[in-house]
Amino acid sequence: MRKEQKGQDPYFEKFLIWALEENLNKRTIEGYWRAWKIWKEFLWERGIDVEKANVVDAQEFYYSLLKKNEISTANYRLVLLGKIYEVIGLKKDLWKKVKAAVVPVQQPKSLSDFERKRLLTICDALKLKDRVIIYLGLLAGLRVSEMAELKWDNIKDKKLQVIGKMGRVREVPLHPLLRDTLNELKRKSKYEYVLPGWKGKPMNPSSIYKRVKAAGELAGIENLHPHQLRHTFAKNLIKSGASLDKVAKLLGHFKSDGSVSLQTVARYTVSTTEELAEYIDLL
Repeated sequence: MRKEQKGQDPYFEKFLIWALEENLNKRTIEGYWRAWKIWKEFLWERGIDVEKANVVDAQEFYYSLLKKNEISTANYRLVLLGKIYEVIGLKKDLWKKVKAAVVPVQQPKSLSDFERKRLLTICDALKLKDRVIIYLGLLAGLRVSEMAELKWDNIKDKKLQVIGKMGRVREVPLHPLLRDTLNELKRKSKYEYVLPGWKGKPMNPSSIYKRVKAAGELAGIENLHPHQLRHTFAKNLIKSGASLDKVAKLLGHFKSDGSVSLQTVARYTVSTTEELAEYIDLL
């Protein structure tokens, strides 16, 4: 199959017009394009036209994904393809008929109160940009992609305007520590992105992961990753009494119809074994 670009594929070109109108960010569009390209290659190898592909073909494609990917990744690509089909007007219910595997529900891994305090304590020893990364995760709950795409124009009236998945914008109030650190960084910045990488472009996600891991090592936390910061932010909001719908809005957990996804944030209400042990010790 010859190598195609997004704009050279008539089907995806139609989807791309919609994606740009919906203000989807570049990384989100790339995710859709990868899913579509893998599906097209699967069909091409079997001599099947996109418009003639049926649920049997889609199911076989899904099984091929499971051989190479985690269940969550395979399922996510089904969702992406379903949206593409919906937008371009192909068989809209095709992907809904695919029987997908159930992902085992796992409680998000968050930091203990002691680890959180220790991480905040060592932040003064970090470089300014690294400190902002830790605070964006721990005190604002941003995803890595959201950190990378954050611009100075997105910071207004003591709030972050975060462009999340599906191009949805949410507002996150600025914690005083984060606000002061951002102000300090802004005075030294000459780029439009808060976390610029090479030549002022958005910082590569892998660089953010490395910086978070290094900060964790300094705090004595092994293999710390950005999503743990986000999980800790959510866990602490709930422990402080925030309702699930408010936590969902702050984290950017929305369904396709725009309503908040309470099921996703409900995972943060489950106590860990360590937390339960603390209660037992108090008996």
